[in-house]
Amino acid sequence: MKEAKYARLFKEQEERMSQRKNEITAIYKDCQRRLDPAFWQYLPEPSHSYGIHTISRYIYYPEQSEMLVPNDTAQMILLFFDQWLACGKRGLLELMSKHLTPTASQDDALDLATSVFTCTLHSPKCYSVLLGWEDAAVHLECNMTQNHQQPTTDFPEFLFEYSMIGRKTVLFLLGLLGLEASTPALDVEALEARFMCVSCPLEARRGKMKGRFALKFKECVRFLTFPDIPIID
Repeated sequence: MKEAKYARLFKEQEERMSQRKNEITAIYKDCQRRLDPAFWQYLPEPSHSYGIHTISRYIYYPEQSEMLVPNDTAQMILLFFDQWLACGKRGLLELMSKHLTPTASQDDALDLATSVFTCTLHSPKCYSVLLGWEDAAVHLECNMTQNHQQPTTDFPEFLFEYSMIGRKTVLFLLGLLGLEASTPALDVEALEARFMCVSCPLEARRGKMKGRFALKFKECVRFLTFPDIPIID
């Protein structure tokens, strides 16, 4: 009888937790819709918001928690969004400061094409260079574990890497284009410039044509940062 009672109570608790998670997810998505859709790609999955203290108590300790007010919950989640992005920026700037002089760690430094990062949680075959904040922010969730859901402090393990080789490559390519080191990352993407390596051998294509790959800016940086990984499979 006791086992049946415990099984019933456990099932009821699981159902209650699932229902409350769904409530929080609905509020989360409503908060997301209040933001510019361009920012959605930088935000984590709704499950990260379950770690917010008041929300966590509501979900996992229903006997100790009061009912959440939707508007108050929305304010918690919107604050969580701000904390998430602010913590990501702070972590990236601190990582850069280990490789560059302190003057390079100003807030606007993350907007520059010379801010080159890689995300170590992706397999080498999937490595792509991340130029500036817009690229790196998409990978914030890769660096935020589920055990560190409320980013009020630094990431416990910041799994980005700053690439000095990538930075030097960017500076070289900018020089070829007659651009300064202060060029924003978004600007080089918009240029749609193409580069070829004159040292690479001519390769046959479909048995008739020979030539070299024309690489986009970011492809060229990736090629020189990870020379052993083919650009095109």
